Amino acid sequence: TTGCRVRNNIIRVGEKLTARWVLDGVANSQLSITRTTVNGQAEVRQVFNVSKIGTIAGCSVKSGKVIRNSQGRVIRDGVVVYTGKIKSLKRFKDDAREVAAGLECGISIDGFNDIKPNDIIESFSINKMESTDAGFAAASAANKKANAATGA
Repeated sequence: TTGCRVRNNIIRVGEKLTARWVLDGVANSQLSITRTTVNGQAEVRQVFNVSKIGTIAGCSVKSGKVIRNSQGRVIRDGVVVYTGKIKSLKRFKDDAREVAAGLECGISIDGFNDIKPNDIIESFSINKMESTDAGFAAASAANKKANAATGA
């Protein structure tokens, strides 16, 4: 949009990230923001190559929960090497909808076979917030108040 300025201020509070958006020059009816929510992380312990299926990562879920059909990031040495859909999630030989922290599972990422031991697979979801959401309206009002106080 012409005349639009977006600033993103990220504030780290403990393990949570809070993003404060300041938007100028955009009518509320045109505004939509996407928010990424991390569901959980799993560490790859062992890799299995299965013919006709691809690579399966034998994982231990470290935090949160890994959810089948959600988005997944493969993180190697702190760098995101691939982002795609979690194609399959298995617990023993059964399909699982989700696997909680402390449990082991098998994960397959759609379109990615270069998984290595010690990689981190992060399950996340993307939520779209419309300008009509009550939460967005409250956050927008709080941002305007904070900006007026700081002179931004």
